[in-house]
Amino acid sequence: MECLKSLVGIDKICDPVAGKFINILQGISIENVSAGVTQEYTDAQDLITTMLDLACDEIEQDFRTAILPKQTYSSVLDTDTVGIYAQNLLSSAADSGTTLRGIRIRLRGYRYTNFILSEVSLKVNNSAAGNILVYDLMTGTLLDTFPLTTVADTPGKVITNTEYERNGQDLDLFITATGTFTQTYDANLYSRGCNLCYEYGNRYALFNNSQINVGDAVIGNNMRGITHSGGLSLNYSVNCDVKPMICNMAPLLVMPVLYKGAEMVLRELKAPNRRLNSIVTVHYDDLGELIEYYTEKYEQSLNQITDNMKLNDDECFRCHQAIRQMVQIP
Repeated sequence: MECLKSLVGIDKICDPVAGKFINILQGISIENVSAGVTQEYTDAQDLITTMLDLACDEIEQDFRTAILPKQTYSSVLDTDTVGIYAQNLLSSAADSGTTLRGIRIRLRGYRYTNFILSEVSLKVNNSAAGNILVYDLMTGTLLDTFPLTTVADTPGKVITNTEYERNGQDLDLFITATGTFTQTYDANLYSRGCNLCYEYGNRYALFNNSQINVGDAVIGNNMRGITHSGGLSLNYSVNCDVKPMICNMAPLLVMPVLYKGAEMVLRELKAPNRRLNSIVTVHYDDLGELIEYYTEKYEQSLNQITDNMKLNDDECFRCHQAIRQMVQIP
């Protein structure tokens, strides 16, 4: 997790945000680590940084596990296809290069959710090469470009499998296609019919058939609703995301990152494929004791945080209902 990776640094090499240095801990000096570096790493700094990054990822998983006794953590809230091609093969003229047409996606409420775009299809009546573009309408930024080749009258598909994070904010995306297309097939946003033709929404997301003039800033205020999706269809899911919660409390996680990082550095030095040296051979048992020590300190520091947390009760994190016992007196 990026928000945790700057909490702990390396003394005299990389200054951390929280002012904690991993190499002042016992067994984690640059000299000791350098003695065990193999060709997988350029130097001790590379090994330590790699292990710290892995430690941050493991903390995310351990955090999820730690809160399960308190709350039910939902994973996937919604998964569906938006853009169902009409059976009567209606088609609309492709844009002439003056507009971008596609599907707008908005996530609001439920702060701890993200959007995964799994697959995008484009159905046109000619074979051509083009691109699927994903814009952030909050900032006007082009986020992703996915190359796509179409075959006439057959949906061309591209597997995207891309996660778009909210980080506690509203999410506003625009999916469009560019290329030398002549006509695009119409698709209903909603599988059960037109549903106003240009808009479909559920508890988690709102979808609109939209277009914008080429040359305008690609932001929400410049979007206009239209009655078709420009031949596009999307497979997606809306998922719960614990990362914003973890990032909000990042300053509290300095010690877990420090101890988990130390544990993983020492485990890497003790691994069977490490370069033989005095650190590994002579002090092999000492390394094992230090690993146990840092593992215990990590668990204590993380549990101290998760055991005393007051968590939200919402769509993603639902409090377990208390069990009430009643005794019937005859």
